[in-house]
Amino acid sequence: MAAIIEVFVDDSSLSSEVINKVRELSCAKCEVTVYNLKDPCSNSALEAKILTLGVTSIPAVVMNGQWIDIEKVMSEKRKH
Repeated sequence: MAAIIEVFVDDSSLSSEVINKVRELSCAKCEVTVYNLKDPCSNSALEAKILTLGVTSIPAVVMNGQWIDIEKVMSEKRKH
């Protein structure tokens, strides 16, 4: 089953690492969307989404509507 993965980042090097790790771990069917909060196109709808999902720090990963611990993401190994 394909997952919907949302990655919330800024312009930090840690954010770049998280994006790369999420893409490495996700399957071909997974839908990965990256939201850069430093992007001038960021808007109030994105801010509302962050609040709704409970994102409290950046970078953050949300999979199928559930917040995922960044430390867990970064330590995970690809299983296939």
